[in-house]
Amino acid sequence: MIAAACLTRTRSERLECLVSRRRPDDSLGGKWEFPGGKIEPGESPEAAATRELFEELGVRHPGPWMRGPTVSHAYPTMAIRIQLLLAEADPDIAPQPLEVAEWAWVDVDHLGALDWPEANLSLVAWIAEVARAGVPPWVRSARDPRR
Repeated sequence: MIAAACLTRTRSERLECLVSRRRPDDSLGGKWEFPGGKIEPGESPEAAATRELFEELGVRHPGPWMRGPTVSHAYPTMAIRIQLLLAEADPDIAPQPLEVAEWAWVDVDHLGALDWPEANLSLVAWIAEVARAGVPPWVRSARDPRR
């Protein structure tokens, strides 16, 4: 199982997701994805998302996380399951491309224009659909005036 971390922020009343691009020499090189990776034995999806964000982008985000959908996909050489985890980013995080080619904040309405691995396409569509319906449930700042 793979944990995929979708950190979001709101800029000019628009929701953006933190995404990263795989290095060219990686499997599925050059594709965009949500930061994440394999869930280690005994590790929760939330702990894996937290660990992978730090390893790939130097971002510390201990939670809270909201679980999104889990998807399965069969590639010609392997089958994978991805658990999407969502959270609102701290406003002062500073991602760095530690284990990725690059990173970007992308408006949810533009996520579909990126070159994603097939396994991620339904997750991208789900995030856009939830965002179009109103304030996503993981966005605390819209409900908490202290943020």
